[in-house]
Amino acid sequence: MLPDVLRIPSQPERHHGRTEPLESQEHKVKKSQPRTSPGEYLTVLAGMWVALVTKREELGCQGVSPRAGGLKFDSGSDVDPGSSFTSHESISMWPVYFDLYPDGEAPSNSQNIIGGYVVVPHLARYLVSLKRKTGHHFCGGVLISWSWVLTAAHCRAGNSQMLIVAGEYSLSAFEGTEQVFRPARMVVHPDYNPTSKNADLMLVKLRRPVAYSPFVSIVPLPAQGVTAREGRFCQVSGWGYTSPFGGRTSDTLRSVHLPIIPTGKCNGSSSYAGHITKNMICAGFSTGGKDACQGDSGGPLVCDGRVFGIVSWGHSCASPKYPGVYTAVANFQRWIYKAILEN
Repeated sequence: MLPDVLRIPSQPERHHGRTEPLESQEHKVKKSQPRTSPGEYLTVLAGMWVALVTKREELGCQGVSPRAGGLKFDSGSDVDPGSSFTSHESISMWPVYFDLYPDGEAPSNSQNIIGGYVVVPHLARYLVSLKRKTGHHFCGGVLISWSWVLTAAHCRAGNSQMLIVAGEYSLSAFEGTEQVFRPARMVVHPDYNPTSKNADLMLVKLRRPVAYSPFVSIVPLPAQGVTAREGRFCQVSGWGYTSPFGGRTSDTLRSVHLPIIPTGKCNGSSSYAGHITKNMICAGFSTGGKDACQGDSGGPLVCDGRVFGIVSWGHSCASPKYPGVYTAVANFQRWIYKAILEN
């Protein structure tokens, strides 16, 4: 019989702002030992690794339910959460890059997203660009599986009007790393309120899965109800305006690191005065100067290698006393998984 849990003990070594590259690992699972009994499956605890099932088309995917038996991935998978297989030959583990900083530290190379810096190409590989069919970028999004993108509900557009581009870096240049998709389905959270921006969340299913490459990756979700720690610096990336006064979106991908702001402070009378719901988190500086802006909407706020927020709204951009407001992804983990299973 197969073990109940396949543990991947080694992790990428953490350093300030980067993860050391490691070789891929392959873990063989004998084909003569498939699990087929309902309720039995092999759980892969991969930590900061992506699980890539080799010869996937030969394994016989039984849909997104572990009840069929087979493999189940807890985090960092190239398949939809809960996907199952009835037979398997091997699992390859690939290291995933996450930009990590210790508590209270921000990168020193920030210059004049707003107040941010140009990202080294293809380090925020989980980010996608949502474009009009004309090719105009209008929102960001994040790959949470090879078939699903998480973004903001206010970024919704008609299926025939939207393109999703993974592996993007420069909006104006074709670099050969891009993968372009059309949406198969969009699932807006049923509680989304366009006035208050509560539950500003949408899932986009791609018509075909993203092909694995060194230029794309997925990012795991936080556990249900787990919040990012106040004061923790998190990374937001996008192609949005680089000036609070509008103008053009950035041609190249930019990032900025912002601290999580206590909800009470963000909701105070001198700031958003009660407009921050329990499904929102704030990140930024009381003095302003650094923020996401138009064009960054729908992009991820990544803390400790997990997507804790989705760029939602704010008062102008980078304004003093008004930090950026993000949808609190941890409050919607169960809805996300349920929506994926049902669609």
